[in-house]
Amino acid sequence: MKTFEKPAPVTQMAAIHRDGKVIITWSYPKQAKVTIKGFYVERAEGQSPFENLGFVKGDVFYYADEHFRTGEEYIYKIRVYSTRDIINDDSTEIEVTPVDLPGPPKKLTYRLTDDALQIEWDKVPDATYNIYSSTEKGKYTGAPLNAVPFDKPFFTDRVDTAKRVFYAVRAEVRSNIRNEGDLSADLEVDPRTFIPGRPVDIRYVRAEGKGYLSWKENAEAWVKGYRVYRRSASGAYMPVGVVNVPLFVDESPVTAPTAYYVTAMGPIKESAASETISVNP
Repeated sequence: MKTFEKPAPVTQMAAIHRDGKVIITWSYPKQAKVTIKGFYVERAEGQSPFENLGFVKGDVFYYADEHFRTGEEYIYKIRVYSTRDIINDDSTEIEVTPVDLPGPPKKLTYRLTDDALQIEWDKVPDATYNIYSSTEKGKYTGAPLNAVPFDKPFFTDRVDTAKRVFYAVRAEVRSNIRNEGDLSADLEVDPRTFIPGRPVDIRYVRAEGKGYLSWKENAEAWVKGYRVYRRSASGAYMPVGVVNVPLFVDESPVTAPTAYYVTAMGPIKESAASETISVNP
């Protein structure tokens, strides 16, 4: 007999004005979804009576209204329609006043620090921001990286050394809802272009027939390791080892004057060479 009861009302209604639409979203109890056909979306403008905007199926929990005017006040509500053709009592109403959208942020740039990615852009007057990321250019379908809109024109993210990442930013202004403007141009961050600083403070000590080459650890947390080069008899420098720590042990005997240098290894590219250090037998 439960199916003959009025269906439960929707909960957690929300609205956002974006891409020329007012998008209304809501939640519905999971255990009650099997008893409903769908939802009627209704809207009143100012003091006018409610009008039906449309019907969506029971597995859809949003409605995009494309026919509205900025600066006008609207009230939306959702009616639930059961499999027994019974309509519930009114849902909670949500008041919506869409306003003109801000322009997209411009001139996105990034700077790689020792342990983070710092993204900046030109300030949009009287706006807050949401930033999105994706592994596909122009496709930002998920939630923003930030939990709440922020008011400074910069954002700090972790460094991803495994894959190329695209970023875009929307500016937002508030009325009684969020009004989010168009996406900025894409900002591409490709780890294949990351180049560490060159190692410094190269030192050499020989003890017990082994050569110990050390240097100062690079500050960049995204450095993968270090490659050591040794001068051969022909005078050319050849790689002799890769290490994860700033210490290399060379067990080869030194029978003639030679020299070493070290590079730091980024995701793909190596740093410039360190200063060389000469070693005599």
